[in-house]
Amino acid sequence: MYDYDYFSRADGIRSWRAGNLKFGDAMAALSYVHGITWDQLMDAFSWYFEIHPTGRLEVTNKNVLQDQINFLKTAATRQPTGVLEIGSGRGEIANVLKYMQIPATSIEVCEDAEKWFLDTGKQFFGPDFDSATPTVGSIDQVIDQLDFAQYDTIMMIDTIEHIKQEVFDPIWNRIVDEFHGRFVITNWFEYHPIKVGRYAKEQEHCRLVDDELYDIWSAQARRCVYRNRSHLVLEF
Repeated sequence: MYDYDYFSRADGIRSWRAGNLKFGDAMAALSYVHGITWDQLMDAFSWYFEIHPTGRLEVTNKNVLQDQINFLKTAATRQPTGVLEIGSGRGEIANVLKYMQIPATSIEVCEDAEKWFLDTGKQFFGPDFDSATPTVGSIDQVIDQLDFAQYDTIMMIDTIEHIKQEVFDPIWNRIVDEFHGRFVITNWFEYHPIKVGRYAKEQEHCRLVDDELYDIWSAQARRCVYRNRSHLVLEF
């Protein structure tokens, strides 16, 4: 389902083409990873935004990636030392983490992930950049082989709704039982299902993500650091 063509049209491609991390998803998640709040992020980049008639924030067509990275470095109150990204898409986060020299494992089911990671590395950092490398395969099988002790951060960006509950619940149980660190989610919220024929060959969104799910997960964490609509930051 998730082939090269899918990701060329999927959410965030406009920011990718402009050379930016999408603020409401990837950039927000990386800010939370570094202990930076949403308000700090919006204050720092307010002059980059235009207000869409629907009220949505839109980034002007500028390459602001280096400004985004500099902001993460200077405003950080937390320094991740090992990141597990579940559902890496085009590899925006993976390549930025590599550029920032932060060790990361990036899992993606798309068989074209390596090509996308290479393209994203070139798009963001130029043709000579040594792009990040994805771990391609079934998410549950890959994670089954991982030791959570090597990570202090788990990220899921627009991912949960793409994984069936029966597949992700065992992963979540391992996170609750074995993981010690920060778990960051930015996700589509109450947007279910997206059926065959939109972008995907199969049903794209196969799990409802809503307040009830976030209530359950927050109660199982040691602490809820931040929660606002579809953004959730937990510590275990």
